Amino acid sequence: MRILHILSEVTDRGNGIVNAAIDLAAGQVEQGHTVVIASAGGGHEQLLRRLGIRHLPLDQAHRPMQLMRAVFTLRRYVRDFQPDIVHTHVITGL
Repeated sequence: MRILHILSEVTDRGNGIVNAAIDLAAGQVEQGHTVVIASAGGGHEQLLRRLGIRHLPLDQAHRPMQLMRAVFTLRRYVRDFQPDIVHTHVITGL
């Protein structure tokens, strides 16, 4: 399967949601799935590369114009990657 995870960031500051999502994605790669994480980035990007998880930049900053750009960027990622599953981990824009 092709799986797209969407997170706000992949920082290495002890965020439980980020850590759980990366653990889940790593397990999916081990099972033979193609996994992509889209986020604003952070300290775990190198870890993602080592795990075989592709990272795509997605800035979901809480500003109206940036959120609109994020929608169009995410739409392009979905079109290009064609995931079977899209798994979102954080609510943006609140």
